[in-house]
Amino acid sequence: MRSYGLSGLQEHIRNTVGLGKLFSELIVSRSDLFELFVEPAFALTVFIVKGPEGTTKKVYQKLESEKKMFPSSAVVGDTFVIRVVSGLPALKEKDIRDAFEIVVETVERVLREPN
Repeated sequence: MRSYGLSGLQEHIRNTVGLGKLFSELIVSRSDLFELFVEPAFALTVFIVKGPEGTTKKVYQKLESEKKMFPSSAVVGDTFVIRVVSGLPALKEKDIRDAFEIVVETVERVLREPN
């Protein structure tokens, strides 16, 4: 387990919050594909995929099965959501941008599939 001093912990928190903000901004930048489910909090972005009913769940299942990234999911009320957390110490901006591209490519593939 990594040990942080106070300044190291503060830097880690700032970094992970910043990466979470970046991911949420990327999600918002593609309003044709995504919608934030709730406002981002700390390093957590929760979103849905626009499309026919069940699209968000299909996208999540593909992401999970392909193992290129590891989001989590939840059901809030009747809504299936995808959750992305940017809290790992080794994550860099490039990792967040790459993860976003993986999500976009997965959504585009799912939307092309026959219903």
